[in-house]
Amino acid sequence: MSDQELDTRDLVKLTTLDNAIQAQVLGGLLTERGIRFVLDRWESMPYSDIFANQKGYARMMVFKADLAAAKTSLTDLKSLADAEDVRPASEDTQ
Repeated sequence: MSDQELDTRDLVKLTTLDNAIQAQVLGGLLTERGIRFVLDRWESMPYSDIFANQKGYARMMVFKADLAAAKTSLTDLKSLADAEDVRPASEDTQ
């Protein structure tokens, strides 16, 4: 499917992000894998602080045709985060 054939009406929500760091990391992974996305940040809406506090930083949107690959990328990213050794510093010295 060419870029001319894609329509913003074909965008679907992949996930909601809590902060700009999550957006940057996931966006980088999707870009690396050739998956087009749109970051829909709440700050573009009236009362954006209310949305940010209740709904997170932004939502990551992808094209329907890329949804399966994007979900795989999101799962891969979550698996990497879960596999990280995140022990308190006091445990590292024992």
